[in-house]
Amino acid sequence: MSFLYNLYRHPTKGSWGFSAPHEGKVRTAFVDARNQAATLSVIEPLKLAPTLSLLLRGGYSKVTLPHYLHLQNTTDVGVTGTFVTRHPDLGDALGGELVLFAAVPAGADMRGAVAVWEERLSGTDITNNAAREQWLLHCAAVTCYVPAMSHDPHGVLLLAQWAREAKLITVAAQGSLPPAAPHDARHEWRDFLTMWFETSRINDAFDQLGWPMCEALSGIVPVQTSTLQGGGDPWIDIANQAAF
Repeated sequence: MSFLYNLYRHPTKGSWGFSAPHEGKVRTAFVDARNQAATLSVIEPLKLAPTLSLLLRGGYSKVTLPHYLHLQNTTDVGVTGTFVTRHPDLGDALGGELVLFAAVPAGADMRGAVAVWEERLSGTDITNNAAREQWLLHCAAVTCYVPAMSHDPHGVLLLAQWAREAKLITVAAQGSLPPAAPHDARHEWRDFLTMWFETSRINDAFDQLGWPMCEALSGIVPVQTSTLQGGGDPWIDIANQAAF
């Protein structure tokens, strides 16, 4: 579960945030400015006001927007963290451009889903296997959103097929998603993915996943808008509005 933190920042010491009360407790997090080491704690709601008073007197100032806490395990300082405005599940740390993402249903076994994807991807070609492995590890650990990135069309097609079959909410970073799953709308998905990939790479991905373009029907199905109303990047809005 991910929490939004009300954030206070010191120019040299670091950043401290607290969440809304959850199950009678307030979660706090401090990220040290020197080495990004993260310290997590839980306090009683009654202790929040005096804690904030001490921080303000010590030179901390409130940050306007709430932030999520993105944690990582490192070998030298233990757990490190970064406060971010966009949900960590959306894959900022993966290094590629976000193509689309799907909402994770309650009780979803993401490790099991990723195991199936790994088996399906085992015979496919990709120029950046490290990026794929990092993406699969990321997807296995997500709790709110499953992203698909621009470094591998295979992953985008697999995630889109899984999301359509499970009737999950799927949002595009830009453009319009075809209403049908990739297996059933190969021409439409190829047209959509040309915003990120060369046509030859998309065709190869379909072939290697066992959905060759030569078997696709030639009929064109009207597309529908998959993103929210308004704004150039509405997929950012849905992530920023959600508090988990």
